[in-house]
Order: sequence, then structure tokens, then C-alpha cells
Amino acid sequence: MMLYSRLSGVIGIEENILWKRGLYLEHGKIEKNGIFKMALDVRGYEFANIEAHKFHRTIIPFFLAENNLTLSTLIDDDLVELKKGAQPCGKKCLAVAMIHHDLEKMENLDRTYGTATERYFHDYDEGYAWIRGINAQR
Repeated sequence: MMLYSRLSGVIGIEENILWKRGLYLEHGKIEKNGIFKMALDVRGYEFANIEAHKFHRTIIPFFLAENNLTLSTLIDDDLVELKKGAQPCGKKCLAVAMIHHDLEKMENLDRTYGTATERYFHDYDEGYAWIRGINAQR
């Protein structure tokens, strides 16, 4: 199964909350103990303020950790907080494709942190092709 999430526009706290709610609503449609892949498309957004940015940066790492996938971009302090707060849900995310509008940022992230289960893309078609190619039987 593929879980696809898109976020764009000016993002404040309320928009983050609505996006997170929608993400978990779609996640709820995945069967118990289900396996899925995720494409996260965040091209074309900006944050209304620093608080919205900080809040946003917690959503995906916790969501993925709850689904047995820990991002390699997390630093040790983040991992401690993640372990305290994330509650495993029994489902498993096999891989995630992060798609963002900043070419230089995504190339650097992919070069530094890209793994067999976590990749960073600027081009939507390239990111979506990669995630679709991940074997759902892992």
C-alpha cells in the first residue's frame, strides 16, 4: 500500500494540525499490522512563523517512528525525545520518499542521509518512481 501526503502553501500551526489529522486519518485505513510505503510531497510551502516550522518538524519523525521507520537525519537528542513519545502502532512503513522544492537541499540530504529506505528528491516523478519501485514484501 502507498500512503501519499501533500502539503503546500503558507503553513501555520492550524494548517499543520489539519495536515497531521489527515495523515493519521489515511493511515487509519491501513489494516492492522499492515505494511506501507510513503511519499511525502512538500513542494511549494513556507511557514507562517518559526513556531509552525518547529511543530511541523516533529510530525513526520514521530509518525514514521510509530510505524517502525526511524529517519537517519535525526540527531541523538531527537532520538531520545522520539523514544519517549512515539508509540508503536503495529504497522510498518517500508520506505519514505521526501519530495521538496529546494534542489540543493534535497541533493545534500540524499547524499548525506539517503538509504535503502529513505530518500530525498527535488523532482516529483523521480521520487514517486523510486518509492513505487520499493518491494512491498520486505
